[in-house]
Amino acid sequence: MRLIDAENAEKKFTQIATNVNPHYKECILAMALYLRNEDDLPTVDAEPVRYGHWFKTYDDEGEAWMCSECCEEWGFDEGHPKDVYGCNYCPNCGAKMDEEVPE
Repeated sequence: MRLIDAENAEKKFTQIATNVNPHYKECILAMALYLRNEDDLPTVDAEPVRYGHWFKTYDDEGEAWMCSECCEEWGFDEGHPKDVYGCNYCPNCGAKMDEEVPE
């Protein structure tokens, strides 16, 4: 599923309708009219994507990794969580772990 901007989609459909075969024009204008009535469109609860990175820290048990967004510690035993476990997201907050980290 992906989110769309209904107002821009309506404008695009209207522009397309001016340049198409008259046979399809009514259908395209109907889609534009449907998009105009946004209250009837299905919606999703969405949050912006959060970006973070793992950084190494130490706790009572030794080496751990912490999420830069929520500061939750994870005790991955065998190396960097992204390389060893394929942890591309924080299990706690859902941050996508592809933020560039300055060296």
